Amino acid sequence: MTRQGKRARLVSDFLATVEALGGRVDPAVVAEELEVRINAIAAQLHISSQTVLRNYIDDDWGRQAATDMMAEVTRRPVDEPTGPDEHFAVRVVGRLVAALG
Repeated sequence: MTRQGKRARLVSDFLATVEALGGRVDPAVVAEELEVRINAIAAQLHISSQTVLRNYIDDDWGRQAATDMMAEVTRRPVDEPTGPDEHFAVRVVGRLVAALG
């Protein structure tokens, strides 16, 4: 078994949790939003993205963020328009990843 880096583990945990809770999300969207947030935190704190990843993002972020996202999804009114899956994923995942900052 190959060893995954922390970014890949966070994304994998997020995807697995969403799937276990009956949803699905584009892995590229999750990875991109995580990267954007890591870089924003790094810029704000004037540290490297590796330092952010190592010291400021918990190992259980993927599971927790996915659980929070799915809880938000289940609270949405059924008749509220969501558009295609990819657009929904960007909007919801973006808000949750932004909560890291």
